[in-house]
Amino acid sequence: MAAVIPPPQDSAVFENPGQLYRLIAETVPLMVWTATVDGGVDFVNQRVLEYTGLDSARLEGWNWKAVVHPDDWEHCVSNWTRALQSGERSENEMRLRRADGAYRWHHGSGVPLRDADGHVVRWFGVCTDIEDQIRGAQVLESLVAERTRALLDSELRFRSFMDNAPAIAWIKDAQFRYTYINRAHERLHGRVPAEVLGRDDFDIWPAEVARQFRSHDEEALRAEGAALQTLEKAPYADGRPGDWLVVKFPLPNASGGKGIGGIGIDVTPRILAEEQARGYAADVRRLMDRLVAAQESERRRLADDLHDLIGQNLTALGIDLATLKHRLHGEADRNAGTRIDAMRALVEKTIDAIRGVMTDLRPPALEEFGLAPALRWYAAEFSERTGMKASLSVAGGERRLPRDTELALFRIVQEALTNAAKHSGASSVHVSVAEESGRIRLSVEDDGRGFADPVGARSERRGGWGLPAMRERAEAHGGTLRIEFPGRGTRLIVEIPGGD
Repeated sequence: MAAVIPPPQDSAVFENPGQLYRLIAETVPLMVWTATVDGGVDFVNQRVLEYTGLDSARLEGWNWKAVVHPDDWEHCVSNWTRALQSGERSENEMRLRRADGAYRWHHGSGVPLRDADGHVVRWFGVCTDIEDQIRGAQVLESLVAERTRALLDSELRFRSFMDNAPAIAWIKDAQFRYTYINRAHERLHGRVPAEVLGRDDFDIWPAEVARQFRSHDEEALRAEGAALQTLEKAPYADGRPGDWLVVKFPLPNASGGKGIGGIGIDVTPRILAEEQARGYAADVRRLMDRLVAAQESERRRLADDLHDLIGQNLTALGIDLATLKHRLHGEADRNAGTRIDAMRALVEKTIDAIRGVMTDLRPPALEEFGLAPALRWYAAEFSERTGMKASLSVAGGERRLPRDTELALFRIVQEALTNAAKHSGASSVHVSVAEESGRIRLSVEDDGRGFADPVGARSERRGGWGLPAMRERAEAHGGTLRIEFPGRGTRLIVEIPGGD
C-alpha cells in the first residue's frame, strides 16, 4: 500500500512539507532521493553526492543513469517504469558507481506519496548498500554449492562402491525400515528398491525369516558399537534357500538416533561344498575301513595258511629228520647225521621265521591283551631282531581301546619301527602312548640322522609308501599325523580320538 504522509500542522516551523522531507533525508544514514510524478529525480541527499562524487545537477531527471551499471540499467528502468504506471512500490537491486569508479550493489526502494484524494504527487526513495550482504551470500552460496558437490561426489562414490561389491548391503532406520539396498541385494533377493525402501522385514519376508532378522537387529543395537556376526538364512530370488554370513552394526544419524547397517556374504556354495567334503571324507573313511578290514582279513588268512600248510609241514619235516637220524647209527652214516643236523637247524630257523611273520600278520597279544602289552612284546621282539634298542612308555592307564583303533595304532608303530630300522641309522627308538581329553597321542622318536629332505617328509605323499600308509590309517580314524625334527633324529606323532 502506498504511504500517505500528511503535511505538518505547524506551518510556522516549516514553510512547506519539502523542507521537512529534506531535513529527514539529511539525517538518516542512507542515500535518499525524491522524484516527480513522471519519474525524474528532483532531489538527492548529501550521502548520494558523497558516494557518486557528482553534484545534484548531474543527477536530476533521468541523468542518474550515469551511475547505474550498464548491465543493470534495462532491468532497473523496466521495474521503475512499471511502478510509475501502476503507482505501486518499486524495488530494485543494482550496482551503482562510486566516486572512485568502483561499483557496489545497492537495494533501491521507492514509494509513492499521495494527496488526500489518493493521487501520486511525488516519489520518495532510499538506496541501501548491500555489497557486503551480496558478497556474503555469494560466498555462502559457493560454500553450499561446494558442499553439495562434495556430498554428491561422496554419495556417488558410496553407491558405486557398494553397487560393485559382491556382498549384499543395506541400511535401516531406527524403526528397522530399509533406507538403502545395494545392487547385489536387489539382484540376489529379486526385489527392486521400490519394493523394499520404507518397509520393514515383516512387510517383505516370510514371518520366520523376518523374526530372525529382527532378533539379530535388536541384538546388534544392544552391542554398543561392536559389530555382530551371525549366520542367517534367506531365500534367493528364485526361492532357493540360502545361507549368509552377516555382519550388523549400529549406524548413528545426525539427529542422534541409531539405525542398522548390514553386510552379507553368500556362503551357500561354501557350506554345500563343506557338506559335500564331509560326505566325501565319510566315504573315504568307509572305504579305508573296508580296505583295512580286507587287509587284516587277508593277513589273518595268510597267517592261518602259513600255520596250517607250511608251518605244520615244516614241523612234520623236522620230526621226520629227527627220526631218520635216530635210525642211522653206523659209522658209514656219520656224515649223513651231520647233514641231517644242519637240515634240522635250517628247518627250525625257517619255522621261527614263519612264526615271526605270522605274529606280524596276526599279533595274538593285541587281540588277547590290548595295545600296551602288544607294543611291549613287539618292542622286545624288534630289539632282539634288529639290535636297535626299543623302549615303551604308557601314560594315562592301559584301558582297552576299540579294536579298530588299537589295530591302527599297532600297525602305525610297526611301520614306524620298520622305517627307523631301514633308514634312520639310529641306535635306539622310543615309543610313547598317552591319553588325554579323550584323544590318544602316539609318539615314535629315534636318535638317528633324520630325513635328508625334511620339507618333503612333511608333505602329503613324500617319503615312500610308509608315511602315506601311516597317514591314511590315522586320518581314516579321524586323526592326524605329523613329522617333527627335534634336532637329532625324527619324531612321528599321531593323535587320534580314543573312542568310548
